Amino acid sequence: MRNYRNPIYIWILLFTVVRLYLVWLLPFDHTGDGWGYACDLLKGDLKNGHHLIFQYFQHFWYQLYILLGGKAARAIELLTSINIIFSGIILLFLVKINRLLIPQITDSAQLVLLGFISLSMSFNRYSFENETYIIPLLLIVVAFLFWLKAIQSQSKLHFLLVIFFCFLAPLFHQTAIWGCLAIFTGSIRFNEKLGFSKGSIISIGLLIVGFWWLVYYLFAAQVYHIQIFALVFQDVISGQVETSWSLKTLVFSTVNFIRTFVEFKGSTVILIKGDKIAQLLVLVVFCLLLLEVRKFFNFKKSTDNTQSNLSKTNMIIWADLNREKSHEGYFTLGIMIILHTAFAVFSQGNHEFMLPLACFIPMYLMRSNRFNFIFKRNTLMILF
Repeated sequence: MRNYRNPIYIWILLFTVVRLYLVWLLPFDHTGDGWGYACDLLKGDLKNGHHLIFQYFQHFWYQLYILLGGKAARAIELLTSINIIFSGIILLFLVKINRLLIPQITDSAQLVLLGFISLSMSFNRYSFENETYIIPLLLIVVAFLFWLKAIQSQSKLHFLLVIFFCFLAPLFHQTAIWGCLAIFTGSIRFNEKLGFSKGSIISIGLLIVGFWWLVYYLFAAQVYHIQIFALVFQDVISGQVETSWSLKTLVFSTVNFIRTFVEFKGSTVILIKGDKIAQLLVLVVFCLLLLEVRKFFNFKKSTDNTQSNLSKTNMIIWADLNREKSHEGYFTLGIMIILHTAFAVFSQGNHEFMLPLACFIPMYLMRSNRFNFIFKRNTLMILF
């Protein structure tokens, strides 16, 4: 039986409860998109081809909230709370995924890894706002978890759950298709461990695509009264989503990639200039980062010296990371990172589309002993 006094679960509970407290009991400045989705809900305008069923899902919870005596004026707090709760559930599933990727991973490693992910700018922001990205991310994370279980057990039930969540995720937001495609690629690559032939997996993939088109066709014909292609590519046609490759796009993508983990914008410099305490904190963080980079380059790859190097560099002793890891899981996780990064860059460095990277990149880096410099005692201090 799992010990729920474990610091891992206490951290996730605090992450969720503190945010719920802030949203409901303190004044909070929501984004324009957050207000827009709430207003659309109050007006009954639930149509959006880019995230087809997201607002219908919100509408269900809103109607239940009103039925229980809630006030319509606080609809945005309700909708934000849904994202906060689901982001906490994401962290729970990430813990389970890490145990499948590295069976011998310690609770210390899990705790600092969760701290790194949950305090990263992107995850922190979108889990704290009425946006559309947390729910599809949760569905992809759940699909990946069941995929790892299917790989290990060849369970047909687990693979059926993978199919279900992969079908559902892009209906909440189209960008989730990259996570589905990564899982599909991993399934083709490791089909024998799943107990399916390559032909069967390709057929299943085509069947899912067929069901997607059927759902979009029904919505296009019955709800939107437009052609299916106009619905699928609605935001691209309207100009709300722009795509291009250019040097400017690469620069913008690099800045937003940094902002996925640490907030970085022009107003930050202005705020720091006017606050001596903030200047002192920046200096401390900068010195800590220099120390971490120095330790990273001094880290030796020798297996015999791994333990002593870990101690000398003040690292947490995670586990014997040279032991067996889930290579199938890391292969698929790597494909997810590549696809999401490429699409975000193609979408002119869209910061919103980089949210999955805040979860997947730290998890992937745990594969290598050499990158454990990220997950140290100093990590949480730097992030705070």
